Amino acid sequence: MRFHRQGYRTYHSTSKNVTQRFIGNSLILMVLMLSLSSCSDDPEPKQAPVTKVSLPQNPTQDYDYQLNGVQIQDNYMWLNQKTPQRTEWMEQQTELVSKYFSTLESDLNDDPKPQDIFNHLYPQQYVNKYFYIKESTLKPSVIAVYDSIKEIEIELGELPDNQKVVATSLSPEGRFFAIQSQNRQELYRWFIFDLAQRRFLSYRLPATEIQTKFNWLDGFNRFIYQADQQVHYLNLGQGPDFSQILFDLNDHMDDVEQWQIDAKLTDDNRFLLVTAKHLIDTSDQIWVLPITESGEIQSAISMARNTRASLKFVGNINETFYFHTNLVAPRWRIISINLNQPSRRDWKEVVSQQNELLISAQLIDNQWLLHYLDNTQQKVYLSKLNGSAKQEIEVTSNSDLIIQRPKAMINRQLSTLATINSFQHPARIFTIDTKARQLSNSLLPLEETSDLVSETVFYRSSDGSRIPLTLTYHEDISKDGDNPTLLITNQGFGHIQLPYYSPVFTDWISKGGVIAIAHIRGGGIYGESWRQSVSGQKHARAVEDIVAAVDWLANNDFSKRQYIAAYGEGFAGSLLMEAAIHAPQNFRALVLKNIEANYLKYLEEKSPYWMKEFMLNSDQASTEWFLAVSPYHRLTNKSYPAALIIDDGNESAVSNFKTLAKWQNLQLSPHPILLLNRDIASELSDEQDFELITQEAINYFLSNELRASKSEQQTQP
Repeated sequence: MRFHRQGYRTYHSTSKNVTQRFIGNSLILMVLMLSLSSCSDDPEPKQAPVTKVSLPQNPTQDYDYQLNGVQIQDNYMWLNQKTPQRTEWMEQQTELVSKYFSTLESDLNDDPKPQDIFNHLYPQQYVNKYFYIKESTLKPSVIAVYDSIKEIEIELGELPDNQKVVATSLSPEGRFFAIQSQNRQELYRWFIFDLAQRRFLSYRLPATEIQTKFNWLDGFNRFIYQADQQVHYLNLGQGPDFSQILFDLNDHMDDVEQWQIDAKLTDDNRFLLVTAKHLIDTSDQIWVLPITESGEIQSAISMARNTRASLKFVGNINETFYFHTNLVAPRWRIISINLNQPSRRDWKEVVSQQNELLISAQLIDNQWLLHYLDNTQQKVYLSKLNGSAKQEIEVTSNSDLIIQRPKAMINRQLSTLATINSFQHPARIFTIDTKARQLSNSLLPLEETSDLVSETVFYRSSDGSRIPLTLTYHEDISKDGDNPTLLITNQGFGHIQLPYYSPVFTDWISKGGVIAIAHIRGGGIYGESWRQSVSGQKHARAVEDIVAAVDWLANNDFSKRQYIAAYGEGFAGSLLMEAAIHAPQNFRALVLKNIEANYLKYLEEKSPYWMKEFMLNSDQASTEWFLAVSPYHRLTNKSYPAALIIDDGNESAVSNFKTLAKWQNLQLSPHPILLLNRDIASELSDEQDFELITQEAINYFLSNELRASKSEQQTQP
């Protein structure tokens, strides 16, 4: 069986650093035929038959090994080696997936084409023109410009394949557009796009492990960039061979392997700040390089060392520098450091820590533009330099707001731009008028659905902790427990999951579905203390928070457990798998993308991020505890929900093979456990876009499993 696009399109986009975009355009196609909660009196459409498959019994081979003195049993280790037996096993799995999706092609042919939807991200302004990334649902993303005088939008060029944009920077004269991307290996690289010639330059700046700044200097074609432990100056007219080193971390400290640097030019062009960031521990170090009137960059002056905190430069007034920091402030504050008195005892608090989480701060005309998160709600204020006399700027509630760094254009006019997206509308560009204390209208047409309810409620986890849960749904839904619910959560490690736009959500909500975001502990919704509350052996609290979220939905008549599906990427998916092992009756279906179920892998590799986050040591005690929480090792004979494991790597992760084989063998219910990777997808369809195939498969999988649940409920006595 092979399925094709044939008149069907899905939502295809990239995400920004902390937010994910994961599902296509027609997820509710059949789910919503359930008529669980419908706002329409139209006759119920004919339902397609439910697809069912029988899971194979996979081979096992006795195998055990020792890790830090602990005996580990792993009867699926044979899948680690590429052997004829594994090849035969993969063919069997491909056949299983093909059978499951055997009716998908005819369903796709009947689907109507949805309207193309665009996100507008990472804007930069040059006089009356706005340059940004136009992210499309139906075709590759492009670089676009909007002329506010002519009121027209022009697409300038497509982005490189498989690149996720995370930042942009426009040259002072509006000729070049620098774009920072992130690849699948999570490496960052800056590309330069010539706006006049509408093409990327051949320069390939070095890749880095952390996001860096791109600083354009006054004058034509000159900029500063970072690579590993060095800061470089480059003139495009001379070429990369004439790159000059302005700062080398090796000259200022020993043992630099675990450090990356970040450089930022002050708005007055008088100083270059270099921040060294440790790749594991939060302990920023800062140097200041003064710049003379003739443009000469002088020797570095040490400003801060051994901070044990993050210091994000947000502006300066002459020799006084301001930093957004979590130093003795888990919800962040602003401090000042004077270049002439850099001793720590002379650091001063400027804006104190509040009950709200301070997301960012911008220094504009000697006043602050402060961006807070208050119980999942965005708050923006203008205040005096000392943080007093706050005046609120109204923004969309339950949304994802990103404020760009203010930029002085060639006419010295200050441009402050922001993007806002939510479940109601895609990302749009706004200007922030600090004098009128308001956001301007979006540059491009914006449609909002006024009959949506978006609220944040609170539930109690098993230990009594109060956890926020963001719910979005149509105001006319009946709270009778029959509403399909899609549960998502954060990825831990301080990640904040906020609402974002996807066509699937508008369909889901319009047909009676509920979108639920569980802001579980381990994320960053309340700052560093919220993250650390599940560190080390307190990890189980995060899983308990997910289970308690499902309990609240079921007990408050939003949904029934058999109508709850969940989606998770990365560690969010691993957490959802843990929750499904702990309480499998809570979910009907799981979609888990790019997960790692074998936590011992990180202990074997001594991954510094995981070792720190889980407070691990290479000893017997840590190994025994981590073995007890690892989802792969915790799988036992149970009736699990249906699960679709997605692996979008160019080379499949063998750990997913092992997880799949073990999970299938231990599954006691008739619900399928399936794998979709690039090799299997190539056998399913002639379509070359793996992301598109994945989205179509997710749509079918979730709709089929929720229809199966409805059918089972109807046949029960």
